Amino acid sequence: MELKGVDDFAKHTYEALQVEGWVAFKLEEKLKKLKFPLKEWSKYNYGELQKKWDDIKKEIALSDRKVEHGVLTVEEVQAKADLVGNLKQTSTLLESQVYQNARLSCMKEGDSNTRFFNTIVNWRRRKSGIMGVLYSGNVD
Repeated sequence: MELKGVDDFAKHTYEALQVEGWVAFKLEEKLKKLKFPLKEWSKYNYGELQKKWDDIKKEIALSDRKVEHGVLTVEEVQAKADLVGNLKQTSTLLESQVYQNARLSCMKEGDSNTRFFNTIVNWRRRKSGIMGVLYSGNVD
């Protein structure tokens, strides 16, 4: 899932950094200095996903209660549709975060179940591998 706005934020922050030295040194130092602002940006925009998901669910439940007691206005229907869209987006981000955390812990701690681990590694290798090259209409 793409994080909205991270490209512009990173570009502007990177360009604003001032470092003197030769090209490779400047790149290394700018990347080091970019790490903290990116972490803060991520925390501000995508932190506490579970809390956001719970809050959206509560708002949708309130909207559902309004439906039981009467008819919603056009604005309330649109607001509920926006909430459902936000819920789907937040759910996707939350799933991605859980998946990434599981992968990270597996990498840090290792895996004693080597058959399973090797099966996953081989599956990823096959999935991302190049099956062949097409040139001049011929396949090799």
